[in-house]
Amino acid sequence: MEKIQDNFLNTKEFKSIADVVLGGNFPWYYNDSVVKGEKIKNNFLWTHTFYLDNVISSSFFKHLEPLLEKIYIKSLIRIKANAYINHGSEIEHLSHADYPWSHKVALYSLNTTNGYTLVEGKKIQGIANRLLQYDGSIPHASATCTDQNIRVNIVINYF
Repeated sequence: MEKIQDNFLNTKEFKSIADVVLGGNFPWYYNDSVVKGEKIKNNFLWTHTFYLDNVISSSFFKHLEPLLEKIYIKSLIRIKANAYINHGSEIEHLSHADYPWSHKVALYSLNTTNGYTLVEGKKIQGIANRLLQYDGSIPHASATCTDQNIRVNIVINYF
């Protein structure tokens, strides 16, 4: 069962994260597929890993503190930012689970687009400052946008 919270952070906190991640000095890294094994034309995205394997892997991690402080987290698994490019048509990626065991996902949108996340058959639009929470072991899918140049979100996997 998903949970949606709009205006999750106050305006100042939201702007502080969005300005950094959407700014011109934020490092993005190319990934040749959204879901391993997925063979779809224009199936790539740019990512930035903040935290993985019990290690803070980005100097930008500190900028996420306002977001992390509002989510009840016992233990982090991974934090990454995803940037989906507008390819001129909607691309819905393969349904997948982030990890095969039950865990929580907090998906935080940094901009408003017509792109969405599909969870249990429900399309949840990416809206700036919206937090979507769901069980990451439940199959879900992402979709690109067609109304903006890019769709950007932060994915927090945790217990």
